[in-house]
Amino acid sequence: RDAKLAKSVEQAVYSFDLVAANDYVTACDMAHVPLEDSSVDVAVFCLSLMGTNLRDYLLEANRVLKNG
Repeated sequence: RDAKLAKSVEQAVYSFDLVAANDYVTACDMAHVPLEDSSVDVAVFCLSLMGTNLRDYLLEANRVLKNG
């Protein structure tokens, strides 16, 4: 929620949550993140996995992850 990962690494990190707690976080539904298909190397969906639509979140992670 406070984007500690984004603040701690040099690589580009996209942080999403239902509410943007700071400038590092984009408010959105985790089942529909504003990223292109196959655009990220790693997806970390931690607290979002507590949601009731877990299947949708995992499908969205699969959509944005690069193959391989």
